[in-house]
Amino acid sequence: MVIYLGADNQKPRADYWDNEGHVIHYEVELSPGKLVFLSDPAQPGPRYRLTYRKTGEDELKLTFEIAPPADRSVFKTYIEASARRNVRK
Repeated sequence: MVIYLGADNQKPRADYWDNEGHVIHYEVELSPGKLVFLSDPAQPGPRYRLTYRKTGEDELKLTFEIAPPADRSVFKTYIEASARRNVRK
């Protein structure tokens, strides 16, 4: 995934691609403790939402949701995960 400023140089955007041929263009919303990637509504097919939420000083929760093409506003959780930074002292 590559995150960059959009053409207006104010709103962040992101592009994701993988070795299976998936390409997702995201609008990026940033707020304290939360980062949301929402797929571009102009893209055909399902919509995707990827959310990172800070849950502790060194912890976060990841949620990946998909909305089907028939109702692109109703997201259902596909994957949930958590991560913790391993701080060595």
